[in-house]
Amino acid sequence: MNRTSVRAALAVALVLTAAACNGGNDDKPKTTTTAAAADGTAPSPSASYNDRLLDEGQKQFLTVVWKYTPKRSEISAMSAQDLKAMTETYAAECSGRRKDREQSLKGSPTGQKVTPEQFTEVLNAWDELCGIEPGAREELLKHVKISNGHVDPDYGGGPVYLYDLSITNLGKDTADYRVTIEAYDKDGDFLGEQSAFAERLGPDKTNRQPEQLIVPTGVSNGTIADIADLKVTDVERVPGGTLLQ
Repeated sequence: MNRTSVRAALAVALVLTAAACNGGNDDKPKTTTTAAAADGTAPSPSASYNDRLLDEGQKQFLTVVWKYTPKRSEISAMSAQDLKAMTETYAAECSGRRKDREQSLKGSPTGQKVTPEQFTEVLNAWDELCGIEPGAREELLKHVKISNGHVDPDYGGGPVYLYDLSITNLGKDTADYRVTIEAYDKDGDFLGEQSAFAERLGPDKTNRQPEQLIVPTGVSNGTIADIADLKVTDVERVPGGTLLQ
């Protein structure tokens, strides 16, 4: 699914999340829960969802989004099967970057309605659904270091930007990492970005990736010679080593 289709799907999905379902054969939402939630109270996962269809991770995710969605009347008409299918749509996007999920959320009715703090809460809930450690972004940035960045005007016959990358697992368990690296010019303007990965990295172990390349096609807003700084802008860490499966 490309970024445009993801945004379109999630714009719909984010307003059609979380309804309380009874345990009957029709799996329809409880109207009493919808009425009770009109004051802004989020439903309890144990009381609100059909245990036969939704697992605990899906319930927790839906409960957070339900707190902020602007269209509860549409939600109350959904079946448990629809809710499960919707959460699975979110989970399917977990293989993509957090930055892309963040942009999808910003374009949704929920993302446009919430405060910055509420936005972070919903995005963190999405991370948890993906199995990605939420929050503590500044701490995760400490797991990655960039050094020796420089332009080589004649590397392999053309100009490239070279840098050394190291990813150190500062956590207590084995984890996969996905790192977003952005290039900027001397004025602080964005030039381009790329991703790096480390698979099943053990605690206190370091994955070293020397002489990483940024080639001309990776700089969309300038040239290789314009690169003055590289920044690690996002680090996703999935305990258990499941991100790259």
